[in-house]
Amino acid sequence: MISIERSLKQAAWADDQLFSIVSKMPVEVLKATYATSEWPVARLLNHIVTGLEWYRYILTGAMWTDVKIPADGEDVKQLGEYAAQLHAEIFMEANKAEDRKST
Repeated sequence: MISIERSLKQAAWADDQLFSIVSKMPVEVLKATYATSEWPVARLLNHIVTGLEWYRYILTGAMWTDVKIPADGEDVKQLGEYAAQLHAEIFMEANKAEDRKST
């Protein structure tokens, strides 16, 4: 079975790769859609981060913020940095839960 530690590290790595790559692409990419025009890439990136905020809220009670939908590469880079921060917080909380179980 894959550990929670490995799963969280994989998710953080994947998000880091995604935000890094998209931040270097032409701004038109943020408007691209797949299958349906309901959610463009920019909205999907926003959704990833708001999901991380929700996960942090469940673990810590820390309220979520008004996460901006990225408009350009710099916004994507900043959103990726915030995602990395959220991943680190979630990882710390997951380790606390494991520490509580072992005592």
